[in-house]
Amino acid sequence: MHPFNTLTVFATIITSTMAQSTPAPPQMTLIYHMEADLGERFSLGSIPTGQERIVIPIVGGTFKGPRISGKVLNLGADWRLTDAQGKFRPDARYNIQTDDGTYIYVQTEGLPPAVDGAPSMLRGRFETSTNGTAAWLNDVAAVGVIRRNGTSSVLIDMWQIHRIMMMDAQQWQILPSDLVELQIGQVDLLLAMYPEETTFHENSQGILDILRDTDDVRSRIAVKLTPSISLFLDLPITIAEEAASDSKSLRLDIGVPFAYSGNIAPSESPSVRVRVQQPNWMSKAATSQLTADIPEDEDLLGTIEFIREAAAEYLANIETKDITLDTATVDSGPLVRVWFYFPSISTRSKRDDFIKYAPSYQLTGFLYAGKPGLLCVEGGSQSIDDYMKFIKTESWGDIPAHHKKVSERHREECEKRVFLDMTEITDTVGERRGQRANRGDMKAIEEWLVERGLGDAFTKVLM
Repeated sequence: MHPFNTLTVFATIITSTMAQSTPAPPQMTLIYHMEADLGERFSLGSIPTGQERIVIPIVGGTFKGPRISGKVLNLGADWRLTDAQGKFRPDARYNIQTDDGTYIYVQTEGLPPAVDGAPSMLRGRFETSTNGTAAWLNDVAAVGVIRRNGTSSVLIDMWQIHRIMMMDAQQWQILPSDLVELQIGQVDLLLAMYPEETTFHENSQGILDILRDTDDVRSRIAVKLTPSISLFLDLPITIAEEAASDSKSLRLDIGVPFAYSGNIAPSESPSVRVRVQQPNWMSKAATSQLTADIPEDEDLLGTIEFIREAAAEYLANIETKDITLDTATVDSGPLVRVWFYFPSISTRSKRDDFIKYAPSYQLTGFLYAGKPGLLCVEGGSQSIDDYMKFIKTESWGDIPAHHKKVSERHREECEKRVFLDMTEITDTVGERRGQRANRGDMKAIEEWLVERGLGDAFTKVLM
């Protein structure tokens, strides 16, 4: 990827560096794009100012950006104020957690949208550990845009406002020439080994070309504003028994520094930063652990090899577990039908796991998600118990224990199965109600069960 050529990059840098007499307008870089899930709103009523305080719980979600990605925690809300004309001002305080486990407190205040349905502008600030990987957020001036995403979530783009002053730029010094050559050599070796899998981020290709030219003046100017170059590597992960066509990919965010700060030049090249981005086949906990286990004294290729071997081992363990589930969960006991009740179940990935893993336990039935949720499972009694234990410990492993709310309501022996497989019926039975369209149509569920000869179960489970 070559978004900027060398001349364009250098012209941009030299213009920014030399234009000291006129203040440059602020520039912005993306901190993250977030999708935040919302709970049921409620009102505190009229407060002494004459406005209405409406509380909208923030119950989950995800965020992703160039430097940080992770999840939104079920710990916060938007305490917005609404005036007599219906204009509101967002006032949110909540917590997020990065993929490497860092906790961040977020506070945003907003202006009312200009017209109905228009996005709202936000100003935000962050608090996190001064010793953590996201400590830079403590000093960020941030603005954002928030817009609704249906009835159950909002989309938020947060941006960092910054202008690199000449004083700030002077803090960075280019590495000694021999160390610059070593860093370039690591990048070249990476490109030689993974030519199709490696891409440059933004203007990093142009910066690298400037450094290759060995023009000292241009190089010094370049690294003052871009002290490291960024690349992405989509690392192929293949276990021994698989063909290359069946391999999976693991994206690595790589930063190669070419500058140092301070008065004393280093005698060794600074370490290359490598961060693992979570793939869809690896849990967040495993991704964070893999990142934490990366050795600090390895060069770039040594680090990549360590990650490749660790990811392949993780992948092999997953497949071994799946094989074990397929071959060791046949239950010779009597056929039973078990009904489970959820006060609420909505997260798509958690719902999908009920459907995905049921065949491994020889189970059939259905899942109806929402508030409330209903799960019917047919199969061997022990298989059902093992299945639910697996769901709670593996699929729900990242959920706090006090949020794993599910109860068995009824268990009965049955002569034959009513269902051919395990399916989700949430979007096919009845109409969705409520502000977030997550309230189930219990009358439609009752009629649907009656049609299948299971009408008595409705009373036993839901009444």
